[in-house]
Amino acid sequence: KDVNATNAGLSYGWYEMTFFTRWERNHSIILCIDTPSNTKSMLETALSRDLSTLNLMDPFAIYVPLIDHIIMLYDRSIWGIRDLIRNVEKLSKSHKTREKNYDFELDFPRLHEISRHSIHCCEVLTVAAETTSQLTAEQKEVCTRIYQPPEKLPRSFDTTHKHLSFQMQFIRNLKFRSESNQQRLQAEITLAYNTIAERDSKVMVAIGKAAKNDSTAMKTVAVVTITYLPATFTSALFGMSFFDFSPSRENQSNEWRVSEKIWIYWVTALLLTLLTMGVWLVWQYSERLGARSHGLSKRRLRAEEIQKYASGMYLYDMTR
Repeated sequence: KDVNATNAGLSYGWYEMTFFTRWERNHSIILCIDTPSNTKSMLETALSRDLSTLNLMDPFAIYVPLIDHIIMLYDRSIWGIRDLIRNVEKLSKSHKTREKNYDFELDFPRLHEISRHSIHCCEVLTVAAETTSQLTAEQKEVCTRIYQPPEKLPRSFDTTHKHLSFQMQFIRNLKFRSESNQQRLQAEITLAYNTIAERDSKVMVAIGKAAKNDSTAMKTVAVVTITYLPATFTSALFGMSFFDFSPSRENQSNEWRVSEKIWIYWVTALLLTLLTMGVWLVWQYSERLGARSHGLSKRRLRAEEIQKYASGMYLYDMTR
């Protein structure tokens, strides 16, 4: 798989390659299906260059240049994903050095796409390593069965075996690189989540401080209100028309008079106070009653679901 970054997102292409081989003594045929466009020219170049050293008496010798080309494709794919992950690491590092709180946003869908391609590469490399390992074991077994006794086995067969073993180890190393890419990407995703959580916690701390300041301001308002409330009530009470004060004159001293209907004020104030408290208590009781009935209805529905499930299980057991 080739993965590249574009302005529109990630572009990738799958190579679902299939190979069929037929071997006769000193003659090998290989059929390549769904290979990249440059595979034919590269194989022709490799075969013409190594034809003198390629032992066609070995049925598995033809796989050597083919696997070399496949390893080159794997290597390009793995390092292409590595470049994408490195760009993400550079992005987070640049924000971290520019700001102490490294407040930055990552494209999580893009990270998910990179992770998906990285997982695919790990899967393909695992299969390739197992296939190459099986080819190496089969090469030794088949060649030993063709040439009896084993002492007649030419050295070129051992060269092919060593080359296949090297290719198998190279593919495993690429798999380790792919797993490392996956771990690095997961570390960046974890860093992003932790950064967002840290930023949210700072926001919550700021909100808490603001709420504390508001609480202090409200406490100050409450203290000031309580301080002036008795005086306000006294001035409002004596400012009513139920009280009459006449200052002293030439032949008359100060006179203070209270209306006989002052009881109307106290009765009205007491009734309004009781009415307000009653309305508040009724509202509180209705709220609690509604919450209790909602909880009972939920429990009733849950009990009905359990009863239906239990009855269904019973009927099922009866039919059995």
